[in-house]
Amino acid sequence: MEQLLQQILDTLNEVKTKVESLEEGQKRLEERQTRLEERQTQLENAFSRMEERQTQLENAFSRMEERQIQLETTQKSLLAGQEELYALVQALMHRQDETDAKLEALSMDMHKLHGKVEKNTELLQELLERHQSIYEMLGEHEIAIRTLRKRKSI
Repeated sequence: MEQLLQQILDTLNEVKTKVESLEEGQKRLEERQTRLEERQTQLENAFSRMEERQTQLENAFSRMEERQIQLETTQKSLLAGQEELYALVQALMHRQDETDAKLEALSMDMHKLHGKVEKNTELLQELLERHQSIYEMLGEHEIAIRTLRKRKSI
C-alpha cells in the first residue's frame, strides 16, 4: 500500500507541477492578452487621429477647390474685361485712323484754300489797281469836262 500511496503522491506531485505550469502559462497568456489589448487601444487611438487628420485634409481640399472656383471665375471675368478693352482699343485705333485721314484731308483743303485766297488776293489787288486807274481816268475826264463847260459858259 505504501507503494500505492507513493504512486498517488507522485501522481499528485506531477499533477501539481502540471497545474503550476498551466497556471504560469495562463498568467503569461493573460499578460500577453493585456499587452495585446493595450496595443489594440493604441492602434485604435492612432486610427482615430488618422481619421481626424483625413477629415481636416478633406476640409482643406474642399476650401482649396472653392478657392480655385473663385479664381477661375475671377480669371474669366478678367479675360472678358480684357477682351472688351481690346475691342475698345481697336475701335479707338480705327477712329484715330479715320480722324487722321480727315485731318490730312482738312490740311490739304486748307492748303488749297490758302492758294485760292492768295490768287483771289492778287486778282483783287489787280482789280483795285484797275479801278484806281479808272477813277483816275474818270477824274481826268471829269476835270476836262468841267473845264470845257466853264469855257463854254464863258
